[in-house]
Amino acid sequence: MGMYYDLEEIVLPVQGEFKFDKVSETIEKFPSHDIEIRALIEGQFLAKRALLEYDLDIPIGNFSRIIATGGASQNQAILQVIADVFNAPVFIMDSTNSSDLGAAYRALDSYNRATTGDDSYKPFKLPFELTLACSPYADSHEVYDPMVLRCRDLTRKILEESSR
Repeated sequence: MGMYYDLEEIVLPVQGEFKFDKVSETIEKFPSHDIEIRALIEGQFLAKRALLEYDLDIPIGNFSRIIATGGASQNQAILQVIADVFNAPVFIMDSTNSSDLGAAYRALDSYNRATTGDDSYKPFKLPFELTLACSPYADSHEVYDPMVLRCRDLTRKILEESSR
């Protein structure tokens, strides 16, 4: 698993590259560039899922849907990883400014939470059609559910080591 933080983030106030083998031992590098790319993509989305489920208490699963926006929404391989990590179908929209629109919806959700005092997620109707880009493989939850927990453990390990 790979966790890459070019800039210090709010959620995880660390910076650097953190690479782990299959038994969660720190490694210097992955055996190939292909494995490193996969580790980077999976690590990013595993961290997002862990944040949603465990820190924000937003349940994720086959009852959810993911709306992918921006440049990566045109990459079928990345979309499949997203579907598998979240065990949810991934939709895209036909819009040249989809990342801007995605950011606007995130801002709307944050504004609604802040002004109502209700911190629970409230789905809202989108004013445009979405296209199903891909669905998770049937066994994806068997692979990624344990990896989400592992990601949380590794995140704690990174935080502990960086605070020393």
